Amino acid sequence: VFTQVCVAGPDAERTAALTAWLMQDGTAWPSHSTWRGRVVSRFSVSNWATDSEQVRRTVDIVARGAAEVGIGRPPAA
Repeated sequence: VFTQVCVAGPDAERTAALTAWLMQDGTAWPSHSTWRGRVVSRFSVSNWATDSEQVRRTVDIVARGAAEVGIGRPPAA
């Protein structure tokens, strides 16, 4: 089980844009971080009280945010 997840775009600017987009949305609360010298957006996916629906919503909103800021493609409907 992954509780902390890091996501990075192709450059620091798009990664920062994703972090800002997620903060604005409010479903997941990311923070700026660095992993192996690369700027990443870090957030929690689960904890002891998280159910599968909450995890699904978090994964979906990160995929949507990534598509919005030009990282990847939009999630399937």
